[in-house]
Amino acid sequence: MRRKGEFSRMQLERDYPFQVAIHPELAREIHQLRFYPSIAPRTKTVLLRGEHRVVVCFGKEEEARAFMSHSQGEMVRAG
Repeated sequence: MRRKGEFSRMQLERDYPFQVAIHPELAREIHQLRFYPSIAPRTKTVLLRGEHRVVVCFGKEEEARAFMSHSQGEMVRAG
């Protein structure tokens, strides 16, 4: 059951299709990244090549690519 105002994973995938996986250590300062206007209000965690990564999602590709270059992250496919 979903509560009112809760942001679902499906909504995250649909509205923020450009996703960058970063090391969990870098994700601790994620609240400081709000200068990217299209950043999603939440992150998700994935297992990528046997290592845990935090995925930061964006609504605009150019912002995701800029973040990727700053964070040494990598683009991942939504889904």
